[in-house]
Amino acid sequence: MTRAPLATVLLVAALSLTACGGTTIPGPDAATPTAQPPRVTVASDEATGLVTPWGLARLPDGSALVSERDTGRIVEVAADGSLSPTREGLGIGMWRHAYGQHCLAAQVTLRGASPDTAWERLRPEGPFALLPMPRGRFQVVWSAPGWRCRQLESLAPAAFLDALAPVLPAGIDVASME
Repeated sequence: MTRAPLATVLLVAALSLTACGGTTIPGPDAATPTAQPPRVTVASDEATGLVTPWGLARLPDGSALVSERDTGRIVEVAADGSLSPTREGLGIGMWRHAYGQHCLAAQVTLRGASPDTAWERLRPEGPFALLPMPRGRFQVVWSAPGWRCRQLESLAPAAFLDALAPVLPAGIDVASME
């Protein structure tokens, strides 16, 4: 299982929070003395394809701008889904591939897990992740074929925890399921 640096988890969280309703940049018609400047969130150097990502600002259309500290370059990030108007407007194509996987999510309390460490395991049936949450809880994200997810979902809580135990990193045990 791979430990994700906290900076990576924070970047993912920042991008998720930004995409879910961060601040917007006022348009030219809103440029009045009372208009508030946009709040900028510092981005991590874990962003793909950028030399030194620095600032992140959400645009009203759902895309975001990321600036690079050293180069001053500004890149638009169109994280607005497969039907992205930004992608379509720029003439960027896309392709689809059905992976045949579903995902099961559950919240658990673990013993032996660091509250500031995310874990990911790339398993033959699909990715498996443990994401830290407040109060010592972890979000389990278990990707697998649809039949396997339905099987896991149908288990009683104690049986699900039994199925989860061998998938966990060494030294980490399940305490309870939320």
